[in-house]
Amino acid sequence: TSYELLQMGQQLAAKFGLHSAIVVNGNESYPPAAISEAALAASNYLTSILKDQDLIGVGMGNAVFKMLDYIRAKPSVSADVIQIQGNSVRSQLYAQGSYIVLEFARRLGGTAYLMHAPLSVNSKLLRSLMMEERFMQSHFNRLEKMTVALIGIGTDELRYDNDDVCNFGENFHPASNICSNFFDINGEPIETEYSLHTFSVSTETLKNTPEVIALAVGAKKKEAVLSAVRSGIIKSLITDDRIAAYLLAAENA
Repeated sequence: TSYELLQMGQQLAAKFGLHSAIVVNGNESYPPAAISEAALAASNYLTSILKDQDLIGVGMGNAVFKMLDYIRAKPSVSADVIQIQGNSVRSQLYAQGSYIVLEFARRLGGTAYLMHAPLSVNSKLLRSLMMEERFMQSHFNRLEKMTVALIGIGTDELRYDNDDVCNFGENFHPASNICSNFFDINGEPIETEYSLHTFSVSTETLKNTPEVIALAVGAKKKEAVLSAVRSGIIKSLITDDRIAAYLLAAENA
């Protein structure tokens, strides 16, 4: 029931020290419905906290992309939007950060700040040289001023373009992938060379962002979400009842 979902959210927020936790129906028989519910809940939550002159960092993923169906401008509030990851080589729009940022900015009536970079490159030297460009330095400096971030939580399966860029090895099995930063089940960062190949917001920047809203639904993401909330990055969580039950049980164990 709605009351039970509300209670689960309150329990999650209390246990993990979150600003807010919103739990939606997992809808096992039709997973896209859970994504839509999470996207709607996240849109409503974002609208409720949005302030004039906010700078919203927007990531990638199905649920964040689905928010475009629901997000609308708030009266008398103009918020700018900034891309926090480069564009994936995947053709799906949910993996194209620049498109998502442009559409968010159009709906919110603000300016879109695009990264103008791929998610990753094979050459560490090329990445280093690109980071020396003035427009890249300006973009990453602006990321430090984010007031809100909207992100998905990836699993070990979701490395995007990663495997052909960095040799992770057969024993590399992170619990979660947060904007191309990897974490174990306890939320501790896993250091790899991948950061030397990627154009993405850093863990430190996300931790310093006042509000980080994470969206994740689907039972296969339960360990990833547990890892993410333990990392100290996530400030507010939108998830489903199956993941919520797993999180509460894991913390009680």
